[in-house]
Amino acid sequence: TTCESGVPGDTCAPGQPIALDDATCDGIDDDCDGPLDEDCPLHPLRTDNDGDGKSEAEGDCIDDGPDDRLPAAFDPPAQVFFVDATAAATSPDGSPENPFVTIQAALDATTVDGTTICVLPGSYEGIARIEGRAFLNLVGAGSDQVRLAGFFHFGDVDDSRIRGFTTNAFFFRNQQDDSDRNVIEKNHFLCEMASSAGADPLWSTDLAGSGVFLGNWEHSNVVRDNVFGPNCEYGVYLNQGGYNRIYRNTFV
Repeated sequence: TTCESGVPGDTCAPGQPIALDDATCDGIDDDCDGPLDEDCPLHPLRTDNDGDGKSEAEGDCIDDGPDDRLPAAFDPPAQVFFVDATAAATSPDGSPENPFVTIQAALDATTVDGTTICVLPGSYEGIARIEGRAFLNLVGAGSDQVRLAGFFHFGDVDDSRIRGFTTNAFFFRNQQDDSDRNVIEKNHFLCEMASSAGADPLWSTDLAGSGVFLGNWEHSNVVRDNVFGPNCEYGVYLNQGGYNRIYRNTFV
């Protein structure tokens, strides 16, 4: 369609479509029948595979069974971002079609509470750090499929969840504010923090050898169904916190 002097027009000549169907997903009525892109196939991340009414694009990051449905605390998500280490988008925006390449890019784009970040299979580098957020749902495709070579660092983050990663460590640490009521589940922590010394301004030698570090009065967090090792000296390191629950973890 066109717009000239405020009058809409139709540049499609009846009987002369540029295609027999409209499957190009380009916002153009290729077959000149009125609707746009009606034959466009859905992106795989926009389909609901487990029948719970939500696709991955709507926040159901692992869309393959009831156990992985979007928890009520994160439904509906305020934002949904995707991360894919193999993506080649020139202008990534975190959408299924143009995902971010790094986990940190998605965390930097998280401007509101209630954001879900779905991390697709792959190997990722560096430190993933965020501060001052709540109800962040950070979900990897599975600890057997997503590897962060660095570590996670959350400060002043509440009511959030991290799930489905293999990484060196995860720690809550902020010099002024604590992090409460978070869930850390179904991850594999290698506890190889020493290799990251000096890479983060709040890293210190007392973190070496720990898989999950709860410091500076973190309260009411849950650490469950994770695997720690084989290089863990502490596994879970608690420092001046309270009411934290640690259960169903495996230490090797």
